[in-house]
Amino acid sequence: MTTVGVCGLGLGINLAYYLASVGKKVVGVDIDKRTFQEPSPKADADLDAYKRLESVKQNLVGFSDKFEYLASCEYIMVYVTTPREDGRLSLKNVEDAIQATNEHNSTATYLVLSTLPMGGMERLHRLFPRRRILYCPPMAREGQFVETFRRPPSGWQLVGTEKQLTEMLDIVGLYRSILAKEVTVILVDDVVVEAVKLVTNLMLAVNLIMANNMGSWLGDPVIVERVCSIVNAYPGVGKGYFTPGGKASEPGLERDLAELLNASEPSALAEIVRVLNKLNGTGELVKVLTPSPPT
Repeated sequence: MTTVGVCGLGLGINLAYYLASVGKKVVGVDIDKRTFQEPSPKADADLDAYKRLESVKQNLVGFSDKFEYLASCEYIMVYVTTPREDGRLSLKNVEDAIQATNEHNSTATYLVLSTLPMGGMERLHRLFPRRRILYCPPMAREGQFVETFRRPPSGWQLVGTEKQLTEMLDIVGLYRSILAKEVTVILVDDVVVEAVKLVTNLMLAVNLIMANNMGSWLGDPVIVERVCSIVNAYPGVGKGYFTPGGKASEPGLERDLAELLNASEPSALAEIVRVLNKLNGTGELVKVLTPSPPT
């Protein structure tokens, strides 16, 4: 049976129980015991139902704050928080997690689910040249993590790698065993995944900001709601995302747009992000980010 470690038990608590439910032997580690000893604010509403499953009771080995707990894992999913330093995403937590785990397990494949900055994978490969590290960010929603992880709205799961397909067949097999059968696993270059993760949240922000601004144009909230419901049915928009009142500051958007703004300077894309921020900072809307002044 495949043994999977989950390093980071914030949103990762949902991942750990789900993996155990689909037949993986699972161990979890977090340096903060509160993530698994106290009720988690990031737990899905239906997570208690997973805890009662017989498969979970059989396959979930347990949780610990000791990295040696991951010593026997074949795969380690790194899902730690991504802090920001000087407006950019920081690799510190991911680096620390891989370093601490590597001291006890030198053969595992690392799957990084944490959001990375542009160029993050290049740095990880440079820091850990003999480790197999892949970038696999889930397009999952907080509060609905399990459902949107196993069946992402995009219909695909990206895996960032510089290796040949034949060297990645086990990763494709792993994901096909834990995702819904209709989900496609796509292997692409690391930098492509880094960009897709950030640009996806940019497009989500565009939809949310535009929908929120419709009220100042159409006035009547009933008309706004009706217009948005029809527009949402158009495949080019993305069903369910063009909705007024959506939180443009939901977890990940502010962080990812700040990274995209700084990483894309001084291109035209950075100017687009600045315009979106201006529209989203009118007082009627939730602020997405405060960009650094141009130098």
